[in-house]
Amino acid sequence: MSLVRAMAVLCLLVVLSVLVGCGSSNSTLVYQNISERASWSVDNFLAFTSIGGNGQRYIWRCNQYGGGQILLTKTANDPTKLDEGGWHPAFNPAGNKVAFASRRSGGSTSIYLMDAIDGDRVATARLTDSSVPGEDIQPSWKPDGTQIVFASTKVIGGSGTGNLDIAVVNADGTGRQYLIATDELEQWPCFSPDGSRIAYQRGPSGGPTDITLYTIAGGASVNLTAPLRTGAGDMTRYEAPFWATVDGQEWIYFHSNRTGDFDLYRIKPDGTGLTQITNDVRSDGYPVVSPSGKHVLFTRDRELWSCDPAGGNEKRLTRRY
Repeated sequence: MSLVRAMAVLCLLVVLSVLVGCGSSNSTLVYQNISERASWSVDNFLAFTSIGGNGQRYIWRCNQYGGGQILLTKTANDPTKLDEGGWHPAFNPAGNKVAFASRRSGGSTSIYLMDAIDGDRVATARLTDSSVPGEDIQPSWKPDGTQIVFASTKVIGGSGTGNLDIAVVNADGTGRQYLIATDELEQWPCFSPDGSRIAYQRGPSGGPTDITLYTIAGGASVNLTAPLRTGAGDMTRYEAPFWATVDGQEWIYFHSNRTGDFDLYRIKPDGTGLTQITNDVRSDGYPVVSPSGKHVLFTRDRELWSCDPAGGNEKRLTRRY
């Protein structure tokens, strides 16, 4: 990226951050190009990824109504680093830090940690090794804030397959280890509310995918969605699980094309209670439940939406451009 082009993009981003920072409700929807999973903090802020006009991904923060938007990944206003950006944001349980994926300083894609208010305008911490080829992506926090689980294509010290595997790292960047590494693609991991299990998406490249539950102590796995299949030729995709507690009951939210279009569903960890949450001709995906258990945040056709945990009361928070 030339310096002139970088400066132009920087000016545009600064103007946008000023304009969107004025909103405090959903009365005026801001144009964003939402990408994949967002995050909901304990103090009702949202963090999401938006694809900029230069094709790069950036992380923004807003309130639960979509207003007050602030760009978090400005990379210290350095115009030579505008192409670094960030994606897959995840608030820590305390709500004061955001884990995210990024490729910075010429290294490979790794997991970083930044301040939830000031973003990367203050120092960021790199939690995983950026000197190793591959990607560390899709971070998700353990409920007690001590660990981050993520998907990785890196092979480190003989561990990892080079496909998408599931790994964990301590919140201070120590203790990286692989939990699940097979010939299939494992991704979008998340901890159970008590931190003892991990739900994740598993399947071959280009084929059907399932939601699998992994018990950390002992390593036992259960395919949660296999009983939902109609036969060997069923190519349905069950993807991007999010484990949450709603009104005292644990649910695993996910998106699936089991009825043709991608919609949101939820199912209990024992495999019962399958419920369709949304039903729209547009693609719904990447559900996240608020810490209060009262809202579901999701993407719909590159827009950010929310709804009630059992469906209904759908609200558009951003507008695509």
